[in-house]
Amino acid sequence: MKTTSSAPVVVILGASYAGLMACARLLHSQRALRIIVVDGKSHFEQKIRLHESLTGQRTASLALAPLLRRRGVEFIQAEVMAVELASQHIQLKDQPALSYDYLVYALGSVPHQQLSGSKQYAISLHNYKQVSRLTPQIKALAQQSGHIVVLGGGLTSLETITELAASFPQLKLTLVCRQPTFANNTMAIQQHLDKTLNNYGIHRQYGQIQAIQAKAVLLHTGAKIDFNLCIDCTGMKASPVALTSQLATDELGRLLVDGYLRLPNHNNVFVAGDAASTNIHGEILRMSCATAMPMGAHVGANVAALINGQALREFDFGYFARFTSLGRHNAVTQFVDRSDRPLTQSATGYWATHYKEWICKMTIAIMKWELLTGLKLYYWPSSQRTSEQEQLE
Repeated sequence: MKTTSSAPVVVILGASYAGLMACARLLHSQRALRIIVVDGKSHFEQKIRLHESLTGQRTASLALAPLLRRRGVEFIQAEVMAVELASQHIQLKDQPALSYDYLVYALGSVPHQQLSGSKQYAISLHNYKQVSRLTPQIKALAQQSGHIVVLGGGLTSLETITELAASFPQLKLTLVCRQPTFANNTMAIQQHLDKTLNNYGIHRQYGQIQAIQAKAVLLHTGAKIDFNLCIDCTGMKASPVALTSQLATDELGRLLVDGYLRLPNHNNVFVAGDAASTNIHGEILRMSCATAMPMGAHVGANVAALINGQALREFDFGYFARFTSLGRHNAVTQFVDRSDRPLTQSATGYWATHYKEWICKMTIAIMKWELLTGLKLYYWPSSQRTSEQEQLE
């Protein structure tokens, strides 16, 4: 597809948290732009609610084409195959190539599934279509008191296994992880997590996973855990398009960027979200919507500034809290400093549940209303204050 407009053409690859925020901020450009958003899905999906979708719950989504059309943004539903930086072309599956003047690469992440046997014998939480197909199988297993094993010691595994336990108490559930502590939490939060898992009747098995077989997980200790269904929540990696395009990435496939979130040696290419290896004061930001949204907004503003002949700003970001749901009526909130280190402040139960639900609703509402109204509604903390003492002053 050849661009014919005299206005600069900005192509955004990916219409998730980072891509849509970039689009919203690009619409503030002083110059007329032709903005094209490309995504393989027709709807924006809340990845942070996929564990809810897995149990058959309805979660909000946004139809991309009509939403973007209202602001004069073009939407192409297509799978991105490769990025050709030299010719400034995007190769799409079963569609003509797309050319650009400026590129925002925000293709996000996919499940890593690096364990031996994971791709053959385990499932992961990838998108709504994929997890919704699993719901009937899970309901059938619940009726038979079947056994589901969830792998991983991070927030995704906790949210997944507790959602399953709350929705289907008949299931036998086992969480397999390396150690009994989760996500660098304080003792108070760890005790609440232990109590919650015990109340749900969730068994925990600690140890390093050696392999996943057709109906069993093998540990290096020699232990064998039989299952009816295995869910691998052991990690994420960036979309493989960057590697396919032979671009410079880190070990998780994330593109290496400078302080402006720009691809080195390519001043018209910016990267946001899980696709970017972003360094703040020596720390690489973790993959999450909490980092994707500010990166997307910052990239959109920087691309607009570049087009308008204005100075670019370096990206700055600081963490605030980690919100973890434990079923629909339980949650934990671990407040953290700007570098994601846990503080003594935390919340559980009623308030944590409402904090978590508000965050989930906010992520989709902010993007929708920024796109519809053109107002800047989303802001994020900087990295400047990092210690607990500084926050208490």
